[in-house]
Amino acid sequence: MNNKGLTLVELITTFALTSVIVVLLINIVVVIKNVYSKSDIKTELYINQSNLSNVLNSKINDNNLVSYEIIEDVNYLLCVDFNLKEEEIRLSVTEKEIKFGDYVYKLKDKTKVDNPSLNNTDNDILVVKIPIKNELYPDIDFGVNLVYLYNIS
Repeated sequence: MNNKGLTLVELITTFALTSVIVVLLINIVVVIKNVYSKSDIKTELYINQSNLSNVLNSKINDNNLVSYEIIEDVNYLLCVDFNLKEEEIRLSVTEKEIKFGDYVYKLKDKTKVDNPSLNNTDNDILVVKIPIKNELYPDIDFGVNLVYLYNIS
């Protein structure tokens, strides 16, 4: 018997085992890529949440807010004119876009504003809620919840 080469069975077995290992490695790479993409989207949503909150708070604060007026407009989920000590700024919210003065935040695919609200409690506390939801994370709110103290005098 000649032992210098591989038999056909040994060759087929080697290719089969190699193929199984390659398929498993490709599946692992795909799973890791999906996990990375999801975490990247989540991180971006948290960064946008922080930026939006900072933009709103940079203009409106406890010492700057004089009054506000809710504007009824069918094109917007929420539209409010904020009367500040030195200027007036409009906040307008649609399902895919938030505008505050010159700042425009456009929401990406699978992300939308979900029922924003503006509440006045105790006549001098204003609560602004702009919930932002993403289909990948239905239980997490990536929006802003802001509370301002003001006095109409």
